Amino acid sequence: MFECIVYQEMNDMLLTELASFGRLTFVPASSDSKGTVLLLHGNSSSRMVYKNLLERGMEDAALLALELPGHGEKGREDAPKAVQVATYLKWVQTTIHGIGDCLLVGNSLGGHLAVECLNLKEVKGLVLMGTPPMEIPRDLPNAFRKDFDVSPLFEAREQGEEIVGFMKKLVCDQEHLGTILSDFRKTQPIVRTRIGASLMDGVWSDQRALFLGSNKPKFMLHGALDPLVSLEYLEEIHQLAQNSVLEIVPKCGHYPSLEQSNIFYTFLKKAIQTSFS
Repeated sequence: MFECIVYQEMNDMLLTELASFGRLTFVPASSDSKGTVLLLHGNSSSRMVYKNLLERGMEDAALLALELPGHGEKGREDAPKAVQVATYLKWVQTTIHGIGDCLLVGNSLGGHLAVECLNLKEVKGLVLMGTPPMEIPRDLPNAFRKDFDVSPLFEAREQGEEIVGFMKKLVCDQEHLGTILSDFRKTQPIVRTRIGASLMDGVWSDQRALFLGSNKPKFMLHGALDPLVSLEYLEEIHQLAQNSVLEIVPKCGHYPSLEQSNIFYTFLKKAIQTSFS
């Protein structure tokens, strides 16, 4: 089982700084490494959405999974001042500058953090899951499906049948419900309210413009049964973008890396080969 394997190539000062923001897991490449894959989870989630990949590892790339403040096993211990989108962005940017050449992989909120960093010189490519690149808040009505109530993701509620029902809809195979529901309940409730507030406070860039304006390799993996993200919107972005790949994953909801880990693994291998070539 993976658990906080320290990045041996990081200097102690950088590692200490990163650890002060949250928790991380490092898995070295099993052969010659082309670079590092930086794994970012979503709102009220954790690095557990990448557990299958972290246990398996990659041959030609190291894996570094970050756990954002307010999330995961020790999320309730984090200082409330650290639970801010601006803090998340600072941590991700600091990590990127520290590790050098990398491929960013983001699920949901993690994908939005990744898009914000797309123009950094160390970033060689981008993989998004459950993340529509958009101008916030303008594109919210089109980027997300109108037939699904997303309010539990931006409210402090953490218990009750309504929350369980909401989480059930996010995954196709209910064997994964325990993982995502556990992550949701371990997350500090203030995380959700502050992320909700960030949608209107100007902290986000125009991610649609960032995505469309970049010629770096960009990969979107979309669960065919994802109740949150609009496939029509992703298809529009894909058609307009340069150097873009869009793949639809059958029998999959909002978490392709968890629900269809073998498909995700194969997709990630292609992204690594393209991004680090």
